[in-house]
Amino acid sequence: MGTNGGTVNTSFQGLAINLNFPAGVFSAPVNVSVGMTTTAAPAPGTILIGNGAFFIEVRLQSNGQPVTTFSAPFTLTVSYSPNQVTGLHQASLHMSYFDPVTQQWVSIPTTVNQQNRTLNAVLTHLTVFAPFGNLEKLLFLPLAHRN
Repeated sequence: MGTNGGTVNTSFQGLAINLNFPAGVFSAPVNVSVGMTTTAAPAPGTILIGNGAFFIEVRLQSNGQPVTTFSAPFTLTVSYSPNQVTGLHQASLHMSYFDPVTQQWVSIPTTVNQQNRTLNAVLTHLTVFAPFGNLEKLLFLPLAHRN
């Protein structure tokens, strides 16, 4: 990918992943990699959508050095299928990144489009990412019987 930016599209574990880099975000041509990885379990009550976390890596084409700073934010879009969010509260769907220092998932501001089944997040850094949702809470009341 050159200095004019561009898009990267791939899919893992039934999730479609799209990265959109604006023009000028890179000062030199780069290679962008996206791959599946394993990391810490989600917080209790939270479910990982698609059964897998993924990493995003950008390296300079000239020497393979990692790119860790960007001149502008870029967009991550993750598409999911209806069966991947069955039993999850739709309003709770979000993207998170894994913080290697605290060893915890950190929620990222996410725009959810339920009609298109997409999660959109604006990013300024690279690490391990994953889509999550919270289980729907059901309330079961005791059965009252009258004679």
